[in-house]
Amino acid sequence: MSKEFRIILASGSIWRKRLLEKHGYNCRRCTTHFEEKKVGLPAEELVLYNAVGKARLAAKRYPNEIIVGADTMGIIGSTVLTKPRNRAHALRMLKSLSGKSHRIVTGICLVSPAGRLYKDVVSATVTFKKLSMESLGRYLDSGQWQGKAGSYAIQGLAKSFIDSVEGSHSTIVGLPIEELSRMIAKVNRL
Repeated sequence: MSKEFRIILASGSIWRKRLLEKHGYNCRRCTTHFEEKKVGLPAEELVLYNAVGKARLAAKRYPNEIIVGADTMGIIGSTVLTKPRNRAHALRMLKSLSGKSHRIVTGICLVSPAGRLYKDVVSATVTFKKLSMESLGRYLDSGQWQGKAGSYAIQGLAKSFIDSVEGSHSTIVGLPIEELSRMIAKVNRL
């Protein structure tokens, strides 16, 4: 499979961009300002709706490129793990994850230069260690919880909170690379 073409990543995420580059893809980020839905549908439908919306908006700006949109959310029980409003909200979320498992669901959408959509939803399960107030305080002081769904990113300091992962690490980062590579291979064969 040739990786010489450029991918437009419909996301401002540096982590998603780094993940693509780590796997040999040439990519450029494009923030779309798509208004994401966070409620009203099951998690799998929400992340797919958001991924498709982001990809379609970027495809309007770059009609001759391969576009990739993605959206990720965490779920514990029936609660969606949103981005924290403030430090106290981040602390409540992290305490709710302490010693427990939660699901990470990522929707991805690829729009080919011909306008064809390829989409998928992938999930993984993350289990946190039991967290002390001391470790939570140090983590909150770092500021890495800001702007992160569930108040953490597995690729940052919070990786020390993780006891186990079932599923793909790239799904948790927010871009299931194996599934995306299969989509890109389909586009390359056309």
